[in-house]
Amino acid sequence: GHGESQGCPPTATAYFAAAVMTLQKQLEQKGTEASTPSALLLVLRKAMGEAPANVVSARINDVAVALGLALKAYGQQDELARTALGCLSLLAERAFDAGSRPNRRVLKPIFAYVGDVRMPVRRRAQLAATTILKRGVDGSDAQTAEFAAAQLVQMISSARPDKRLMEEIPARHAITLLQAVATALPAKDLNDIVKALVAMPAQLGQHPCCTEAFLFLAKLLTE
Repeated sequence: GHGESQGCPPTATAYFAAAVMTLQKQLEQKGTEASTPSALLLVLRKAMGEAPANVVSARINDVAVALGLALKAYGQQDELARTALGCLSLLAERAFDAGSRPNRRVLKPIFAYVGDVRMPVRRRAQLAATTILKRGVDGSDAQTAEFAAAQLVQMISSARPDKRLMEEIPARHAITLLQAVATALPAKDLNDIVKALVAMPAQLGQHPCCTEAFLFLAKLLTE
């Protein structure tokens, strides 16, 4: 292929293909020790960084599906969850590098962890989402922004007063993410989010989360 002309030895492409295949095989064999996919994910991440972007981008679905499966099976392990989210973030970056864009298969698992109860995992997911949305803005990637906005609206409107702990309220993590990405979202998507935020007090009553929502709105309107 032409990828090698970027001073990238063909071995990087072969290394990447092997990493994807090994991960897929590993995930097919249920009941294996979870330390194994952890190591494989680190190998995959390295391979994705070294293989030509177009090679990685061409396999975006295979890689995203494998990472999604890894998260489903082993996501309760903090370290693995964070590594897998880092891989999804890099996968999206490589797609952008190749002039393509990440799709729902890449975004869905990331957004599934944006409101995770574990702070390090949640932070990693928020970072991944922020990176992707900010890159998407440069490539005027309307679909990515639309999908992200829909996920955020869902997180905000799912707020219920029975979750007394701030940590347990997905809306709160949605607001944290919004503070980083609001500028990257198109006006119409942002509009839906604003509507959901304004409706929060009716759902939650007096709750610190509503205060955060309104402080965010005030900042948004003055910018």
